Amino acid sequence: MILTDYYLRRKINSLAKNAPKRDHRYCTIEQAGDILISYSIEDKEVVHRYMEKLRVLGKNVSGCIYIPKNKIHKPDSTCLQVKEGNDTNLLMLPRAELMIKFTELPADILIDLSRPTDHIIHYMVLYHPAKLKVGRKMEGVSLYDISLIENEEDTVEKLSEDILFYLQTIRSK
Repeated sequence: MILTDYYLRRKINSLAKNAPKRDHRYCTIEQAGDILISYSIEDKEVVHRYMEKLRVLGKNVSGCIYIPKNKIHKPDSTCLQVKEGNDTNLLMLPRAELMIKFTELPADILIDLSRPTDHIIHYMVLYHPAKLKVGRKMEGVSLYDISLIENEEDTVEKLSEDILFYLQTIRSK
């Protein structure tokens, strides 16, 4: 697994330098209609509360949940599920049909709340055509239009609240 993590980090770093072209557009939370949130199953409860908060603001919110091989999760039709092993090839990259489903999810803003070790999600985020991508600053790679630097002890709940704060205060034309 360590070798696979190393390989995936290197692959993501090299791909980020030549990321697919997309129409970048900064927008406030008020301007966004569709929001996609990627996250890990360990943070499901916190993220679902965050998704509800965004729905109260009138946003269409969809999710993409990463499920490690050792976790059991009952099917959830509200989120695209990425199950390690089932939805990945031998190199631990997402299967083509999963990538198509993911890139077709509508998103004016993609909020990545996944953990630093969720390399499969980071790979997928790199290819999503969302106009604005927001997430946690990662060492050695820039996947997002807005990257937040978080302390190691900061929780996903704090990260999500910080992202919401910044998206509410952005001024765009």
